[in-house]
Amino acid sequence: MRILFLFFFVSCFNKYSVEIAKQDTKKSKVIIGYIENRDILLTRYTAKNFKDMLEYEFLKAGYSVPDFQKPIEKELEEETQNKSELGDLPKTLRKVAGENSFYENKEDRFLKEEEIAKLITTEKANLFLQGAIAIHSNERILDKRDHNFIFLNIFDKSGKRVGMISSAFEDKVLYEATLLREVCRKIVKEFQESFK
Repeated sequence: MRILFLFFFVSCFNKYSVEIAKQDTKKSKVIIGYIENRDILLTRYTAKNFKDMLEYEFLKAGYSVPDFQKPIEKELEEETQNKSELGDLPKTLRKVAGENSFYENKEDRFLKEEEIAKLITTEKANLFLQGAIAIHSNERILDKRDHNFIFLNIFDKSGKRVGMISSAFEDKVLYEATLLREVCRKIVKEFQESFK
């Protein structure tokens, strides 16, 4: 009897679902760039998880979201051709040995106006998004509160900023799975309303 009760108790709290998002070629093409982590308290992959979930929700809403090559990657490839600067290690061992660490830190960054314009033209996209997330705590022992901030800048084909998405909420943290999906879903919904 105890075993059955325990199984029932555990199964009530394990929710598992799988959904597939497909792009609609008739809808706009949106590129999501770098999402900066502005808080050292955030877990390492929170910003990347946020970006992936946002891309998923855009796809689910019918947008085309290309996986693009950042301009810095091409520059790095050209610079790494010169073996005298890098030594004789094969490319697969360079990261482990600590070579190119300066360039790896440069790889994830905000794109400039001219880079955005070039990328949108190359990818035949309509808009480009990049921004930041942060989770802050008031650091109190009693009445502790977490504050979440999301800022996404929206750029047009010329690389000019044409809008901004802003979200702020408290008492929950963005790396909670249900909240992450809910926030991304609302962002896409507001985006659709603003850029019909």
